Amino acid sequence: MGEAVIWIGILVLFSCFWGFRSMNLMKRKGYNEAGKWFICGFLLWFIGFIIAAVQPNLNLQKNPSVTNNEKSLKDKLAEIDELYNDGVISRSEYDTRRKKILEKV
Repeated sequence: MGEAVIWIGILVLFSCFWGFRSMNLMKRKGYNEAGKWFICGFLLWFIGFIIAAVQPNLNLQKNPSVTNNEKSLKDKLAEIDELYNDGVISRSEYDTRRKKILEKV
């Protein structure tokens, strides 16, 4: 009897571990249904965590206009202007870089 209680306690702790892992992962991904993901991890253990891991990250989808730290055209031109004014690049290098930036538009 006492050994069975210990094993049940271990299983409950193990289930809670995977439940909280799944829930926290989904909170970081921007999902609000934390209880659902806790139950998924609690009942399915590692498989529930894998299911949570393959869900899309909603935080990345909230602002689709910003992609991979892409600088605006104005920022790129200001950067090469600063390099030229500081004497880091020559006039010909400035013209080449400016032309490449403007060609991408």
